[in-house]
Amino acid sequence: GVQSACGLTPVPAVIHGFTTAVNKSVLDPHTNLLRATGETFAGLCAGAEILTVVPHDAPAGSSSEVSRRLARNVPIILAEECGLRDVAAPAGGARY
Repeated sequence: GVQSACGLTPVPAVIHGFTTAVNKSVLDPHTNLLRATGETFAGLCAGAEILTVVPHDAPAGSSSEVSRRLARNVPIILAEECGLRDVAAPAGGARY
């Protein structure tokens, strides 16, 4: 891989993804939740081991307990209840 091409001894990498603040709106925080869910889906499809989801009301300057709980649960719901970790190609449309 890349590490070998650079003359380095290959070591396992941990992929840590974050949802972005660039596309979030102060005026419509619930749309931010949908955007963060899509970003989380993309991160899980890409194989991220760690995902940090920013609460949907954070662009307004603070986040509520409910929004922090939603942010924590979005990757759990996608990975466990939607089965994204169990599918070889989740973006390909194949469930099993």
